[in-house]
Amino acid sequence: MREQTQSQFEEIMSRERLLPTWQLAKEAFPELERQARIDAIGFLGNVAIRGEAAEIIASQPEVNSSSLMSAAHEAAMGDERSRNVVKNNAATDVAERLYKAGHQTLVEMQVVNGRFTQEGRRMIDLQRSTLEQTVLAGEMLDRTKNEINNLTLFERLHAAGVLRSHDAVVFSTSSTQMTDAEKQDYGMFVATETCSLQLLSADGDNLTLGTALVAGKRTPDSERHDIEAIHTLAASRGIQLETTDGTEMISQVMLIPKGEVEGVEDVVEWYDDAAGGTFYGQAKPRQDYKAHALVCKERSEGFDDMVENIVSEMLALSHTFKAPMDAILMLDKLSAKYSRHYAITDKSIDVMVFGEEAAAHLQDARFFMEIGQMDRFEDAMSMAAKSDSSSSCPLFKNSSSGGGSAGGEGGSGSEEAELAEKKHGKCPFCRAPVFVDPCAKKIECWDCKAMAANGAIISQGNGGSAKRRQEAEARRKAAAEKQAKLAGSLALAA
Repeated sequence: MREQTQSQFEEIMSRERLLPTWQLAKEAFPELERQARIDAIGFLGNVAIRGEAAEIIASQPEVNSSSLMSAAHEAAMGDERSRNVVKNNAATDVAERLYKAGHQTLVEMQVVNGRFTQEGRRMIDLQRSTLEQTVLAGEMLDRTKNEINNLTLFERLHAAGVLRSHDAVVFSTSSTQMTDAEKQDYGMFVATETCSLQLLSADGDNLTLGTALVAGKRTPDSERHDIEAIHTLAASRGIQLETTDGTEMISQVMLIPKGEVEGVEDVVEWYDDAAGGTFYGQAKPRQDYKAHALVCKERSEGFDDMVENIVSEMLALSHTFKAPMDAILMLDKLSAKYSRHYAITDKSIDVMVFGEEAAAHLQDARFFMEIGQMDRFEDAMSMAAKSDSSSSCPLFKNSSSGGGSAGGEGGSGSEEAELAEKKHGKCPFCRAPVFVDPCAKKIECWDCKAMAANGAIISQGNGGSAKRRQEAEARRKAAAEKQAKLAGSLALAA
């Protein structure tokens, strides 16, 4: 696949196809785009053949070597890189579950033998579980194919040297063909029509992928503005987009000259300008984008304790995973559980992300927690668990456990059973809700790490996420004040 050489890169440059302007990748490099589609078709064909030969290859462990199940099994045996795979999955899940707009993340990847990889696993193989373990309707299958085409195109662009001088931007907008009911069937959050905005940058064989979640409409009752805003932004940079289809928009890979953008938040700001003055696509007051990027970074770091708990439970249950979907469903269950409890103390989280019915119960739980009525708090949390419809990304219909162990008999058991065995308490140091096992000799707060053993306090913890949020807000304000003073000084100097 990697026949693109230095001489070919120089040939591209000599033909002046790589201009210091914004360009559509498929128009600037039609041959690379054609080769990338051939790569993607070959990959899809391989998946189809393997699906038809499932019985023959079932005994070959390498088939699912890049699956979450495989990573959990290897991590449970002590493999650190596999543990990082599980951790990255959990961190992404909770971030995308809790925030549907106004949040961004940054992940690092590497190029190995021409393939994009993370923690030793090829990114192209991560699409395999989506195709092999889930049932996709036409629209969802088209979206997945576009994502695979983009990945193979990115690899081709990198091999050709294009990413030495340009970054790549993709707008992954929600479907314009599916009904709201169909979107909700797949776990999409229609109140925001979330668009995933991605910025890929390369420094040699080291890659960074910044992802920002922006709203596709200003308010839940507004009309969508994302497609028009993307067209306006592209046109302002000399690109005329032809499609207005949400799924086809995913394939419109744009190349941006390096130096124009420092981080994905810069592209978000351009998107907001094109949308008429929104903030991450929503009808909210504009903020300093660099300061908000720092808030998002610290917010993600604040998930660390929650993520570690999810990983620990995943590894403890990994022996029950008999099929790749078992691990995916268990991650979904654990992430939902911990996210609900996290949302109790973090009031910045809009509990509507859990669904209208669950949100009402979580609002009740917040109130009962505050006034100390723990029995009613437990009841509200139990009801929220039963009605929770949250997800981190589209959960494909008809996806099911092959082994029947995740969350069923032989798995972790129902959350109601867990609540029957344990009681909720409130950490006296950070006020986070915690499970208390009355038979345990040692009790530790999952958030601030306060600890009691044999009835005695042995650590008052580190303040937990509440303290980290206060510190992050103080730093954000300090940065904003510093910027305001600098702007004032520049104005006086002028």
